[in-house]
Amino acid sequence: DFDILSKPLLMNHCVSLVFLVLTFVFCIVSYAGAKGDLGWSRGAAKFSYEEQIGGTTTVKREFDVDINYGLLKEKGTNKWTVTYLTGPSAGQSSSETQDVETEYNNSDDCTASYCDDCAKAGDTVVSFITFAIIAVIVCAIFTFMRSNNVNSGENSGCK
Repeated sequence: DFDILSKPLLMNHCVSLVFLVLTFVFCIVSYAGAKGDLGWSRGAAKFSYEEQIGGTTTVKREFDVDINYGLLKEKGTNKWTVTYLTGPSAGQSSSETQDVETEYNNSDDCTASYCDDCAKAGDTVVSFITFAIIAVIVCAIFTFMRSNNVNSGENSGCK
């Protein structure tokens, strides 16, 4: 009959494994955030305005912007819609959606003042997250091996 509660050292190893798995999950989420898949910050805006074109035509322009800002790039969508309210094309509308993916380390792609700083910070963060993921995997292997030794009775505890 196996009872994990009767073996406190084995219980400690199981708790360690659970925390290592949680750490691994958080590392993956952080990695995705640095890459821009999940935003470390997010920009979203919806706005519209009406405009008179010529003498008889009025159009309504609607914009919907949604961008996730990561440390290495920004990803999102820009959508705009033009609707003719009056004039010969009244009631007609057209819309277009543009996917945005700007890499900060590409000088042709990103010209904003923050591009270089974010690219350097992102590279550093991704490097340390990579080291953390490797460390979690190694620690999990050794913790699992140690718990198997304790469970088999080969090593009854840390001395």
